[in-house]
Amino acid sequence: MSWHDEQKEPSQMQIPIDVTVTISIVASLLSMLLSIELILIWRSYENRLLTDLPLLFGLSFIFQGANMLMQTLVLAGVFPDTLDFLRVRACVIYFVMTPPLPGLLQIWAHKYKRYHSRVLLAYTVYWFVVVVLAPSAVVLMGLLYPIMMIPGIGFIITFAITWRTGRLKEIRSDLALLGLVVIIVSQSLKIPLRPLGLSFVSDILNAIGIFVGGLAFILPRMAGTVSTKAIPAEDTAPIIT
Repeated sequence: MSWHDEQKEPSQMQIPIDVTVTISIVASLLSMLLSIELILIWRSYENRLLTDLPLLFGLSFIFQGANMLMQTLVLAGVFPDTLDFLRVRACVIYFVMTPPLPGLLQIWAHKYKRYHSRVLLAYTVYWFVVVVLAPSAVVLMGLLYPIMMIPGIGFIITFAITWRTGRLKEIRSDLALLGLVVIIVSQSLKIPLRPLGLSFVSDILNAIGIFVGGLAFILPRMAGTVSTKAIPAEDTAPIIT
């Protein structure tokens, strides 16, 4: 290989990096915009609860956008790819994963409400003990990944049931289910695709998943099939019995 050929290599490698950075920025902005829309939907309800899914997913999408932006800044060389910075990202990811948990507990364990705060406390303590004490990135992610899957798998099961039963009127459960599956697949593919220079494919899938998931909340409102009283009060029948 000549010196001239060697000089082309960084330029060729820069193309997928630029694509990844651009797509990640767009996806993070999309996530944040959808979060604002979901919170506005929640604000329109007359019977607002802190366990309403539009609020919980809206908060989650805000921090998901922040996490994606942080990943992009590492890829662009703005921040170092170090264990300390991963610890900071893990704190942000905590706020991606945790907001949906109260809704999940309300759906599946509504009869045991007195234990909800204990479950959330245990989840939080475990998370931050791992973040602070993990000696390496591999250990940190290896210990966090199993509990990161709990909200995703829980809502996949939930939306699969509500899609079949039609119990959750304020959300298109089919789109919510599809969006969650795409997001989980995109995150699973991120690491295997990175050595191939194809991590931007994961970002594209993630953006699609977030967009579809957002539509699950927005379309029923646009169609006028959901009223501002759609969210039931706490003493009404739960979604899953």
